[in-house]
Amino acid sequence: TAVFGQPVTLDVQVTGSPASSGVPTGAVVVFDNGNQTSAGVLDADGKVSIPLTGLELGEHPLVVSFPGSTNFAASD
Repeated sequence: TAVFGQPVTLDVQVTGSPASSGVPTGAVVVFDNGNQTSAGVLDADGKVSIPLTGLELGEHPLVVSFPGSTNFAASD
């Protein structure tokens, strides 16, 4: 739950399956109700913290999408 007026950060981690397949690289995109709202680049551990800005008061059905990379398939 977020508090209106306070910053919100979405922490994302993308993992490979099986885990021994390595760490995914590249970008992830955040969608709010189908509209792209933010994006970030995965670090060497497959993690990224994405600040969410400009969200209006109310519920937000967020989806994080990994478009895939050379060694990993796309995933939402």
